[in-house]
Amino acid sequence: MIRVSTLLILAYLASGTGTAAVDGGWQFAFEFGEGGEIAVDSHGDVYVLNAGRNRVQVFTADGEYQREKTGFDDPYCIAIDENDVIYILQECRVLRYDIDFQPLGGWDSCIGQGDLQLGRGIDVQNGIVYIATVNNLLKFTAGGEYLDQFPSGWSDANLVSDGSVWVVSSEMSDVGLVRHYSPDGEVLTEWTTILPDEQVSFPRGLALDSDGRVFVADQGARVKIFSSNGALDDLIQWQLRVFTSVELDGDSTLYVGTGFPDRVMKFHYKPVAVDPVTWGKVKTRYR
Repeated sequence: MIRVSTLLILAYLASGTGTAAVDGGWQFAFEFGEGGEIAVDSHGDVYVLNAGRNRVQVFTADGEYQREKTGFDDPYCIAIDENDVIYILQECRVLRYDIDFQPLGGWDSCIGQGDLQLGRGIDVQNGIVYIATVNNLLKFTAGGEYLDQFPSGWSDANLVSDGSVWVVSSEMSDVGLVRHYSPDGEVLTEWTTILPDEQVSFPRGLALDSDGRVFVADQGARVKIFSSNGALDDLIQWQLRVFTSVELDGDSTLYVGTGFPDRVMKFHYKPVAVDPVTWGKVKTRYR
């Protein structure tokens, strides 16, 4: 059975059948800001990069405006490391700031290939920075020292604690692709983001939870949630929106950047009640 409402949340089983998350699942909380690329610091504050206005605005987790930084030159994306250092990618340059937007230096990231290495996505963890570009995936130290590059063009990148990196592309003949690289560039796994009911897929953003599930923001107003082997695990779908980015704060808070209108949507995860078990009276287990 599928329950249809303004927010359609489906939980897909391995067999391909679906059930509705009637009493749980990802639930819309509220929206705020003007949309764009999203990052979250260690305090739970939400940083929203709006490329059209060349600025970054900071909000609390409750959507309350805090401060902003303006004057960027065609910024494309944002990342925050475990030390709350902010990384802004402007086409061929990385800028670094502390959480008060005091500059910490930067570096040129197009290593001799010009427009082929215009930045589209950035992520940083444990002193390693990956930049997804038109032509390849670039690897740097947090101080800007070039380390390596892997082929193919990507829209977004996301690092995990073992040093590997997940990337997503929307340039594969209208069929999006997720790929997982080892730290030395070996392709560990990959799969298409297109679903059985779709003809095209244009993924724009990527995030991972602590269980290794991959959250992909698709411009078709969907967040597709895959297991680490590519099986569809869950789906968030909205009407009359263009999803452009996605970011997690822990495993139970999800932020989605949208276009038309430019907003940030916040979702909470409520455990889904499954398999009632009786010990003298009915109790409920959760997953």
